[in-house]
Amino acid sequence: MRGRALKEVAVAWCRAVGRPAARCRRARRRGDLGRRLAGEEGSVLSFALVLFIVMLMVGGMAVDVMRYENTRAELQSTLDRAVLAAASLNNALDPQDVVNSYFAKSGLEGYTLDVNVSQGLNFKTVKATASAPMPSMFLNMLGIDRLKVQAKGGAEERINKVEISLVLDISGSMGGRKLDLLKDAAKDFVDSLLTDQSRDMVSISIVPYSGQVNAGKMLFDAFNVTKSHDYSYCIEFDRDEFGDAALDFTRARRQVQHFEYSSSWYSPIRRPVCPAGEQVTAGDGGGNEKFAITAFEQDKAVLKARIDDLEAISSTGTQYGVKWGLGLLDPSARSVVAKLARNGKADPAFIGRPLAWDDPEVLKVLIVMSDGENTNQYRISDWAYDSPEEIELWNGTTLWRYLYNNVWYPYWGYFYHRIVRASEADADMLAACSAAKEKGAVVFTIGFETTSHSADVLEQCATSPAHYYDVDGIEISEAFSAIAATVQKLKLIE
Repeated sequence: MRGRALKEVAVAWCRAVGRPAARCRRARRRGDLGRRLAGEEGSVLSFALVLFIVMLMVGGMAVDVMRYENTRAELQSTLDRAVLAAASLNNALDPQDVVNSYFAKSGLEGYTLDVNVSQGLNFKTVKATASAPMPSMFLNMLGIDRLKVQAKGGAEERINKVEISLVLDISGSMGGRKLDLLKDAAKDFVDSLLTDQSRDMVSISIVPYSGQVNAGKMLFDAFNVTKSHDYSYCIEFDRDEFGDAALDFTRARRQVQHFEYSSSWYSPIRRPVCPAGEQVTAGDGGGNEKFAITAFEQDKAVLKARIDDLEAISSTGTQYGVKWGLGLLDPSARSVVAKLARNGKADPAFIGRPLAWDDPEVLKVLIVMSDGENTNQYRISDWAYDSPEEIELWNGTTLWRYLYNNVWYPYWGYFYHRIVRASEADADMLAACSAAKEKGAVVFTIGFETTSHSADVLEQCATSPAHYYDVDGIEISEAFSAIAATVQKLKLIE
């Protein structure tokens, strides 16, 4: 049995190595099979030893490669953070010192740095290379005692020509704490964007809106409007205009009526549909300009004073704010902006603005902030608003106070009518947002303690979901700060 088993093993071995079984049996009879088996076993053991050594070296090399990659990633990360900080135009420190300080705090050792800086009035570019030695743990078996880890990076902050329309909600729900927080955030935004380096390059237009937008007398007069009063300066847009970025100054229009859609018991009215400062007579004391558009301005004091003037009034018509904000970015407003500048209503440095949409040197930004949903919009019936006496009547009493006290309730509906449903206002707003995005404007939206419906509309309005900010309380300042940082175009360039 033992001999038979050995024979079977020999035959199996021969088959494994590709030899005929008959030959193996002859070799066994000659007595050399044992010697052959012993020789083959020795070769396998030698090969296995060599293979083990190779695997050990490859594994060691992998360890060194992983150590190299970890060190390189840390070096690159430190370099990226350093050049970003050094390239900021708001950082007055020497860029070389900034980069050195980041590496000094990183824990890296033996590194070398080479920093190159280029800067001018409106830009700062910082490029740097860094290297550090890394002793090898296994590659020294191949004569490689150390590896040189290298990283390269650059950052640039460049202020191009920037045109910003800041569309701010001043509807009644913004009263109190919310308006105070908005004012602080908007003023900080102005300070962030308007610096010595941005002089004559960055313009900001403020568009306050409630149920409508007060254009201001001079901008109002640029349109073909049938004027009915001098209490405020809002114009009616046709619904087909919201999908067009341009402002049409030739279309025949009507002036928005001066009245208040409430039942408050004060006289004269305080919260008209067209936002205007409180006044007793038409045009009195310039109150009708208090909440008017501020176009193409770069004087921080002027802009912040206009922000401080804001008060919460009336209903919500965000579509009008978006339409005006977009229109002030469109070249169709160029001649009007020049007229405003020549008359002290805009900065003369911006004559020739708005620039063309396809101008590679300009960034156009539309920022829309709202705290609530669009509301139905109403107007007084034409027959009740067609004489100086009736216009004066509606300045002295609110609509619903008058109806409660002077009209039998079955006839109330004859005195007013709805011109836009809330759902139609949403659609008009989104049409204007789409027109802005199609033209290439960057659209940021901020929902300030708003409803889920309004948040959804604002998110659709934005360039992308990442351009929408849903905020509560002091988070509104963080949203404006984040937008300012994006507008400043601070970015890695390598």
